[in-house]
Amino acid sequence: MNIIEYHEEFIQDILARSGSESNFTEAVFTERMCEFLVDQAVIENFTYAGYRNSVRGIRVDAWDFNNDTEALTLFVSDFRFSNDVERLSGAEVTRSFKRLEKFFSECLNLNFLAAMEESAPAYDLARMIYESSAMISKVQFFLLSNAQLSTRVDSI
Repeated sequence: MNIIEYHEEFIQDILARSGSESNFTEAVFTERMCEFLVDQAVIENFTYAGYRNSVRGIRVDAWDFNNDTEALTLFVSDFRFSNDVERLSGAEVTRSFKRLEKFFSECLNLNFLAAMEESAPAYDLARMIYESSAMISKVQFFLLSNAQLSTRVDSI
């Protein structure tokens, strides 16, 4: 199976899991990728967060906190709803990581937490970061994408 065939099969799997609601495909993609990382023992568990504020350039899609290592892992997704394998540029990678970084830094501000809806999926994460920031020894950022990294990208 080549990359194009795998990509087409993967997209069909995401569509089947998301049902008829195409606006849930990114959430299903995030969950599928995080499940894979759990299966591969990269993370212990994950919680879907699904928070985006495009105006402020803030985003987080999922997270995990390892109590033993005191490591917080934040995930941002870049799902391309296309049958073609698209390219992920270095600028897109940088922009995604900056959105995660901004989410984390904003969570250290009580005003950000107070403005967030308590029913929002990312509220528990924001509260945990605000209340337990002294316990977090390491923060890791992961970009989950079904695009192929551009060959022009030298490093991340």
